[in-house]
Amino acid sequence: MKIPCSNCNQKLEIPEELAGQTIECPACNTSLLVPRPEAPAPGSSPTIRLSSPKDSPRPPRPKPTPGVGELSALKSYTDDIARHGSGSEKSLMFVRSLIGGAILIVLILIGQWIRSDPWESTTFKAHRKVTSIYSNLKNELKAEESINDQVTAINSAVRKLEKIDVDDLSQEYGDSLLELIKGWKGMSIALKRGDLEKADEYSNTIINASTRLKEIIKSKGRY
Repeated sequence: MKIPCSNCNQKLEIPEELAGQTIECPACNTSLLVPRPEAPAPGSSPTIRLSSPKDSPRPPRPKPTPGVGELSALKSYTDDIARHGSGSEKSLMFVRSLIGGAILIVLILIGQWIRSDPWESTTFKAHRKVTSIYSNLKNELKAEESINDQVTAINSAVRKLEKIDVDDLSQEYGDSLLELIKGWKGMSIALKRGDLEKADEYSNTIINASTRLKEIIKSKGRY
């Protein structure tokens, strides 16, 4: 027998043995009661799902909206990066995501501008300088299209960081700054060699050093 769907008006071919039972429309998933000549038997009937006809494709289910990025999101790049060669278009996309993710997280960690005043110590001035270098690097990386260009931008930022005299800084801040520079140098070399998995490891070094820099400044009451 043929019956129309009460919701979408789709014509459904129903076997007679399903008369009196509840089915789902394969086009819109609406529950339908299949009519039968005599009165339906008392009690509820089981729901039976029909296979979708070829001319009535089932509408796709909406995909869940991804959540807001968190600090741990950078770790999700590792497995995917390791699966791609350094010369492929996908690897370039992952490199851009890797570097961009590291820059964004570092700016979140240390990028809050501390208030300037004539009496601030050399450590606070250095922190302002580090923040400025990172902000400029982020803008430069947005404009670069190739891995080599991004490596050049990273090396330029490293040279600026190395000009900060760590001897004038507090011991703990100076050590963390050197670790930060080491991380960026390592990432630059790894990207130049096409070792994307190693570059991801150095991104962790960068994030850890940046975390310590923020904690040091925060402990001084400058946030």
